[in-house]
Amino acid sequence: PSGERVVIEMPGGGGLGDAKTRDPAQVVADARAGLISIEAAHDQYGIALTPEGDIDTAVTDQQRNA
Repeated sequence: PSGERVVIEMPGGGGLGDAKTRDPAQVVADARAGLISIEAAHDQYGIALTPEGDIDTAVTDQQRNA
């Protein structure tokens, strides 16, 4: 009706550019904040995280250079 509005909030976003070029520190921050899972960090961003949420540098380098 007139004077009313609809607000639609959806999770996530489309992003911009290749996810695997994102700053690893930002991916870690997102994972620690609960915005992404450890699996998403690995699968989508190419960042391997330990169960504690730290970067596994060797695996990350291998994943991002593959």
